[in-house]
Amino acid sequence: LSELERSDEVLERITALHEEQPDNAFLSYFLADRLRAAEKHDQAAELYLKVLGDKPSLEGYQGLMSCYVALDDDTKLLDFIGRTMADLDGLDAAEDSLKPLVEDTDRIKRLAELSRSRQAETDSWRAEALAIAALAAQTKQFDLVDEFYRNTAGKAPKADAQVWIAWGLELLLADETERAIEVFQEMLDERIPGRRTGEVLYYLSGALAIEDRFDEALKAAEDAARRSQGIPAIESRPAWVLYLSKRWDEAESAYEEFVEKYDNDFRTGGARAAVREAKMTLSNICVFQEEFNDGMEWLEQVLDEFPTDIGAYNDLGYLWADQGVHLRRSLEMTQQAVAAEPENAAYLDSLGWALYRLERYDEAVAQLKKAIEVGTPDPIILEHLADALQKAGDVQEARRVWQQALEGLDEEQSEERDRIEEKLQQYVLE
Repeated sequence: LSELERSDEVLERITALHEEQPDNAFLSYFLADRLRAAEKHDQAAELYLKVLGDKPSLEGYQGLMSCYVALDDDTKLLDFIGRTMADLDGLDAAEDSLKPLVEDTDRIKRLAELSRSRQAETDSWRAEALAIAALAAQTKQFDLVDEFYRNTAGKAPKADAQVWIAWGLELLLADETERAIEVFQEMLDERIPGRRTGEVLYYLSGALAIEDRFDEALKAAEDAARRSQGIPAIESRPAWVLYLSKRWDEAESAYEEFVEKYDNDFRTGGARAAVREAKMTLSNICVFQEEFNDGMEWLEQVLDEFPTDIGAYNDLGYLWADQGVHLRRSLEMTQQAVAAEPENAAYLDSLGWALYRLERYDEAVAQLKKAIEVGTPDPIILEHLADALQKAGDVQEARRVWQQALEGLDEEQSEERDRIEEKLQQYVLE
């Protein structure tokens, strides 16, 4: 059928087959897909709805959602959004189908108004409200997010802690950190979380740390750790806050204590993931403190347990290159990291730096140029590129890139600033 040139012939043939075998779910979905592709959304929706009742499938939900988004029938769309939220426990599976809706803020407002008007009339209102809140978050309509989550979450003592937590996390994912802090704090003030208080404190500490409110974040993290109920990720939260606040010695001690406690705990995957993260962070702390051998040792421990860990491959490969040791092995490791994630700027930088240390300057320039094209150019990657350009013989371009790197540095990066200014002065004179 796919070899037929005219789509209407394809549709006729599939329709004829479906009339012969109306209970064939595969044919029903296939025909519904073709009707939708032909923009016959009413017919497609009717068929999707029928076959979903007999044989539910993710593709069916996605197809029917696309039809209802395309049709100008807000009632049917709202009904199905609520059904999808309830049946699939979220809208993530229908994300592609919802793209046209997410781009239409006025229609989301209409759906919200329709949902308000029938709140007392439908048993599915709770699922509808959560769906409206999720859609509103994607369109940055945070007043709607707060309204629909609050109406669904309820108040103590009958409040739904899971909905409250989802509300806070939705705001965090949307970079509305201050709003998220207010939600988590209100939960704690109203004693809504109950046995999940440690979890809420964990999220609150993270939000506070994002806002550089480190003293408050540390207090919440320590309280979370005391209530962690043996969850390693929550217990490691104080160390993470100390790390973010650049209190290196305290963070190192806290992480080392955590690793000592859980290093031989193989009962759960959560413990192993938390230990891996702790060792990766300890390596970073050692690098910041110029304790490079210790930093490499932590990464080697990670690879002992997780021999295919691409993040550890990259970090160790970069450190070896930066210290001028095991250069060929460093190149192999950074090549594997880039092969796994070819659009990762940090991995491309590591590969470029390994090539630079091996004096393969033209190849280093090529990789480092890719690294700065991936996203906002990082000043250190720019410095690496300028270094490679200078060695490759393009001093004029190297000077321009060093200057660009200099302009991107933060005020606190005084050591990096002095280093780049020295290079600029040297090669301007030359």
